[in-house]
Amino acid sequence: MYGRVVFIQVLIWFGYYIIIHFSPHDHVDYKIVLFLVFLYLNWTVSFQLLKRVKVLFVLLFITTSMSFIMDILFIVI
Repeated sequence: MYGRVVFIQVLIWFGYYIIIHFSPHDHVDYKIVLFLVFLYLNWTVSFQLLKRVKVLFVLLFITTSMSFIMDILFIVI
């Protein structure tokens, strides 16, 4: 059950980074708003599947952290 939720969250973050990749000239403000929209989308989709807020918060924190770490690694490489 948790694996499916993590997979969906990773797909949503992948979509976020694809949109960021195709709009390199956007202002930082727009990127922050887009991040918040995707974070909310991630939260609502995952909540519909889990219905457990504590587990959802931990999974969301882990996948968001992993996506930022992967983004930093790919920028450095």
